[in-house]
Amino acid sequence: MDHIISAGGSSDSDDSSYSFKSPSQDNKPTRVKTGETTSFGNRKATVTIAKATTGPTDHDGHKTVIITYHWKNTGDANTTFGELAMDLQVYQSGIGLNKTYLHSRGGSSIEGYKTQSDGIKIAKGEESDATIAYQLNDATGDLYVVANQATRYHEGIVSAFKAPTSGTQYEQVQPDDIAPAPKAAEAEKRKMKRISSYSGDALVSIDDVTTGPDDYQGRHTIIVTITWANQSEANEPLSNAAKLTVTQDGSQLEMNYYTEPPLPQGYENMSFSRSVQPGVLAKATVSYVVEDPGQPVTVRLSSTYGSNDMVTKKMTPRKVE
Repeated sequence: MDHIISAGGSSDSDDSSYSFKSPSQDNKPTRVKTGETTSFGNRKATVTIAKATTGPTDHDGHKTVIITYHWKNTGDANTTFGELAMDLQVYQSGIGLNKTYLHSRGGSSIEGYKTQSDGIKIAKGEESDATIAYQLNDATGDLYVVANQATRYHEGIVSAFKAPTSGTQYEQVQPDDIAPAPKAAEAEKRKMKRISSYSGDALVSIDDVTTGPDDYQGRHTIIVTITWANQSEANEPLSNAAKLTVTQDGSQLEMNYYTEPPLPQGYENMSFSRSVQPGVLAKATVSYVVEDPGQPVTVRLSSTYGSNDMVTKKMTPRKVE
């Protein structure tokens, strides 16, 4: 989309009083590909990250990958894969992928994918596959897959996959066989300011505010763009460290979501709450409903809890046609 820049100033202020260092990852061993998981009450299972397969384009127009988790119910209760309360994350270059849902077209089934398979209840001793689709950031990028046992500070079951050069099947490899996620450069980090919280530290920069398309009710929207680097010792989203508020004329703006493709250029749904690996540089975009997109807004990032760190910036939304 072409950008038309409108007149408007900006101001930047920072208030940092003290910082909390986020907790370190615990000492539980990393288990590659297969491991035991325990959840609420007597729910237990052995879970294996089984395979990764190229999926069809989803409703939003994103290319997708389907991850198959094979599991066996080893607990006493009938349960579903979804009830195991696992934190399932897939990363490309250290950036977490958004989950998505796939729907068959023309009545044909999607090979290797079953909708809501994580909701199928099985008895003790039985085995099943759960298939979950993710939106790819890069159709040719390697994947790092984590099936975390509902504890934030250690990685439970991990695997990695190399993108197929032909066909749809990813090659499953050891995590050390793929390139490590690129870390934020020192020059980039010097441009950002620290937000510290008990859950994790982040370096942040409020980069831009642009106009977005009107929503389905005809209301005006804006898009806030933030650059950040995960400074904690665990995989974390920016939302764990920082709270984002946007105001205009002293009134807090309502968050907005774009539900129909095409999405605005450069905008990614759920990127503020997307998990990022330690040290990695990422972008977060958040949309808000605004009364007058021609008037300044104040963007504020503050610590979720644990410190008084705060970064604010007042900007007039840059007009985008």
